Amino acid sequence: MSNTLANETHQRSLKDFLTLYNVITEYCFSKCVSNFNERRASTNETSCVDICTDNYVQYNQRFMFNFVDHQERRKRDLERIAVEEAAKAAQAAPTEQVTPAQEQQIQKVAELLENLSSASSPSLKL
Repeated sequence: MSNTLANETHQRSLKDFLTLYNVITEYCFSKCVSNFNERRASTNETSCVDICTDNYVQYNQRFMFNFVDHQERRKRDLERIAVEEAAKAAQAAPTEQVTPAQEQQIQKVAELLENLSSASSPSLKL
């Protein structure tokens, strides 16, 4: 089962890479190559393609870094909201007897709160 998942993940990564490669190639070629009278690309065209691909790759890396950062913040916010809602629900019914399932849920909420407080200032590693 996990081998199939790993294979699918690998295929997806390869597909994403090839799609990005094709987009970069098409964009930079159409932007930089204009003279089809010569067999080889001119020095200016080669330089333009190099700069174009470098800029595109740098942009893509920054975009993905920001995307991952945004997803992590969003996940933390959703966890915080879930914890707050669980705490409100626990406060709303204090007179009821706590069942073992509710006790487990309270314990999970407490652990989440502890994790959130310890991860309140995360540092992203590159």
